[in-house]
Amino acid sequence: MDVSPSLGLPFLMPQQAQKHVTMNEALGRLDAVVQLSVKSATIDSEPGAPAAGDAYILPENKTGAAWSGMQSRSIAVFRDGAWVEIVPKAGWRAWVADNRQLTVFNDTDWRALEMGASAEQSTRTAQSPAFLGVNTDADSTNRLAVKSDAVLLSHDDVTPGSGDIRCALNKATIAGTASAVFQTGFSGRAEIGLSGQDHFGVRVSTDGTIWHDAMTINKDTGSTRLVSKSPYHPALIARSNDDAANWARIDLANANVDTRAILYHDQSGIFVMRNDATAGPIAFFQHQNQRMQIGPVGGVVIGFPAGGDKGPGSLNAQSIYDDNALLSCYVFDQAIDGKINASKWDEKVPANKSERPQHVYMRKFRSRIGSEFDPLTLDGYARHWQQKRHLCSMPNEVGFDVEKGLPAGAWIQRLVETCEIQAVLIETLNLRLKALEALGAN
Repeated sequence: MDVSPSLGLPFLMPQQAQKHVTMNEALGRLDAVVQLSVKSATIDSEPGAPAAGDAYILPENKTGAAWSGMQSRSIAVFRDGAWVEIVPKAGWRAWVADNRQLTVFNDTDWRALEMGASAEQSTRTAQSPAFLGVNTDADSTNRLAVKSDAVLLSHDDVTPGSGDIRCALNKATIAGTASAVFQTGFSGRAEIGLSGQDHFGVRVSTDGTIWHDAMTINKDTGSTRLVSKSPYHPALIARSNDDAANWARIDLANANVDTRAILYHDQSGIFVMRNDATAGPIAFFQHQNQRMQIGPVGGVVIGFPAGGDKGPGSLNAQSIYDDNALLSCYVFDQAIDGKINASKWDEKVPANKSERPQHVYMRKFRSRIGSEFDPLTLDGYARHWQQKRHLCSMPNEVGFDVEKGLPAGAWIQRLVETCEIQAVLIETLNLRLKALEALGAN
């Protein structure tokens, strides 16, 4: 080996003549690369009148009689009236004078590396770079740039810290912006934060240029406004009423923030809805007394009405409750399993109410299976309505009391059973049709 492995300094050989030439070459190379400082890493034209010791990091598109024959990213040093090329190795550092940056060679390119000046940074070898790129290049706009499938920010358990972690986005003025932008293909689609104001907002965009406000939270009151751009689609403003701290209030407003309806829960425990900011209640719901009212003079009074509203389309009722319906699938149990597990349905009803109507319907259905008018056969079902003039799950004209009618729950249960029976019969027809189609195809 006749040169050193790291800096490529020429060694003096035994019996060598003119040893001073080799020594001077080694000293010249040391003078160039130790405490390396270059004038620029971006100038691509070979200077016409360089001074002795001038050095440059050669960019990609370099030109000049000497430079054009040298490798990009190499160091060109003007020495003894000529340009000398020095090929760097990974880890070499150079001060770039024209942009005042300390750079490091990573075996393929030179990267900015500025050391922090504080005592803590010096002891911990922390860095304070003007640009920092992780798996990508940073620039003057995005001084910190990261390309990664995930980014983790965690509390400090090394120092250790307090166990907390806060990420602060600080802006200079109210008119400025401190926000997080979510993009698709580097085009903005959503933004959250303080955008041109001090109220927290959420806005969205289809192209990254035209933005639509979606929600604003008032920094002074905490009121939340869901914004509507259309005069026909209401916005939503949810807030604690400014005049009564115990009120919870929701305003429905148009795009001009003109109130169209107000819903609020006041300190007396009554939930009230009004049709605008000044009119009286059009509905209120009272929890402890179990009352609901739609009005005024609009009808629908439920709960101790004592005369009630009696307005247009009135429904004046003390109470409306019907638990006669049990949404079940006992028809499908019979069709699929060939039997009904009555105990499964018994478990859904308290023991002291085992004869509630929904159980009566299930037992009546089970008793009809295999009878003359079996409801799960097409022919048997047809014979039933042709002869009896009613569906097997519905009352006939003799058994129906026109004065008392049937409870709503009873009608629901009968309709559910009818729908389930018809679903089974439809599948029967479907299978027959497929069989005929197969026969025709053959």
